[in-house]
Amino acid sequence: MSVNILDISTKMLYHIYINPKRRKIMDIIVKCALDKKALAAFSRACLFKKGDPKKKLIQFTVLVAIVLALDIVLMCISSEKRMLELLIFFLGLFLLFIQLYYYFVVPAIQYKGRKKFGDVSMTVTFTDDAIKVHTCTDGASSDETVSYEKLVKVSETHDYIFVYITDRSAYVIDKSAIPENVLVELHKKFTLSFGDKYCVLNY
Repeated sequence: MSVNILDISTKMLYHIYINPKRRKIMDIIVKCALDKKALAAFSRACLFKKGDPKKKLIQFTVLVAIVLALDIVLMCISSEKRMLELLIFFLGLFLLFIQLYYYFVVPAIQYKGRKKFGDVSMTVTFTDDAIKVHTCTDGASSDETVSYEKLVKVSETHDYIFVYITDRSAYVIDKSAIPENVLVELHKKFTLSFGDKYCVLNY
């Protein structure tokens, strides 16, 4: 079984193995647990790509509201039947509904679908050349190893690190419980291992 969305719990444990000859981090091991907030963060990151999801949603909502208001004014001051204005009005409502649906409803549906697996705990290991994930659910466990070369990208926000194994699935790491020194070493590893595939998002 492969579970794509990870969240770091407040009870996270860290184990860093250092090669005394090379004096650089070899493995970073993190204990993880599935969380609704992390799943929502990843879902919204996929929807809005490089922008801040919350700000993008607000900007889009304001823009649609302005367009709809102007459209209503045009329809009110005109005595003629304006099919174009009606089309713009309903199109704006439809686009706004789609945005709100993907922002609020889709994450809830995804999390509800994953609850059937019960409690999910994982151990994520960053080695020199691969990410290893050990997953434990109610009555089952699995192991998965993905080489850095096969990873699509790694992106980082103020709160999360997204390790993409495909364009639509990723391991999501909550940074809030990670000690600063471990974050520094993770940044070094990401920079060395992923190069251009590692990016820091401004939100």
